[in-house]
Amino acid sequence: MSINDTWDRLKGHKRSLLIYHNLFDSEEGRDVLADLASRFRVFGTTFDPESDRASAFNEGARNVVLDIIKRARTSPETVLARLEQTEAHDRRSDI
Repeated sequence: MSINDTWDRLKGHKRSLLIYHNLFDSEEGRDVLADLASRFRVFGTTFDPESDRASAFNEGARNVVLDIIKRARTSPETVLARLEQTEAHDRRSDI
């Protein structure tokens, strides 16, 4: 691989990270990240006592969401705060 090929790959990677950040730095993006974190058990157990395969699948899905969080240049703590905020809002709306 040449220096130019490496440089092009790095530029592409940097552009990709910028896209993730811009996408998930919006109100809707933060809501989507919170939803993904909730649905794919980022803050809970992925263990399924009935199936090793299900546990592995669940952990894989969780890792995809964690990778998105990392690429979006946010933190799991920030996503958790958004999730808690969204859940509190939903509870108030149900009353």
